[in-house]
Amino acid sequence: MENVDIAYVLDDVATLLQIQGANPFRIRAYENAARTVEEQSTPLKKLVADGADLTALPSIGKDMARYITELVETGKLGMFEDLTREVPYSLVEITRLPGVGPKRVKKLWQELNVTTVDDLERVAKEGQVAGLGGFGVKTEQKILSAIARRRRIVGRFKLSEADQYVEPLVEYLQEDEAVERLEVAGSYRRRRETVGDIDLLAIATAPERVMQRFVEYPDVQKVELAGDTKGTV
Repeated sequence: MENVDIAYVLDDVATLLQIQGANPFRIRAYENAARTVEEQSTPLKKLVADGADLTALPSIGKDMARYITELVETGKLGMFEDLTREVPYSLVEITRLPGVGPKRVKKLWQELNVTTVDDLERVAKEGQVAGLGGFGVKTEQKILSAIARRRRIVGRFKLSEADQYVEPLVEYLQEDEAVERLEVAGSYRRRRETVGDIDLLAIATAPERVMQRFVEYPDVQKVELAGDTKGTV
């Protein structure tokens, strides 16, 4: 897991706890820990592998250090999975819509049984959202506009987040002496604010071997295509 992945999980825990109505100090602990992880220049997976004391980092106590180690070593967090059995994880996606924070999401969930963005879009189009206390017609329209915008940009990453995935992958591929030249192309190379797919172009003396190394990259979750000179993961 890269730092950005760990930070996302900790942020999501904080959001789920807010929806649940947990202690504000507990919520803030996860938010602060997420910021600490995001700001680290050294990958936490390296610190864990080296046996470093994670509690030396700002806002990282013993429990948080244990959670981070669990994420690095297993890719999962047991307490997070327990929490999502109480509060639907899909509610987190709704909180990412502008103007729809955890408190409003809790109200939508409890009073209109909204658990997904699709649910929210449906009840908003039916005018049910406007009837909830603290919402109104203007808020309902803003929510529908936000959902429409979200559908246009879904599947894209912030450039700073993409960096954390691309840099270790490039370093990994360049360790093979068959790679003579490796370049990142597309919107990432142009340093656009957000990027979608990451395109890598390579010149290699043994293309098949490099392609095999690419699809065997430890962070690959699924191989879509694996040919002699082209692969998609």
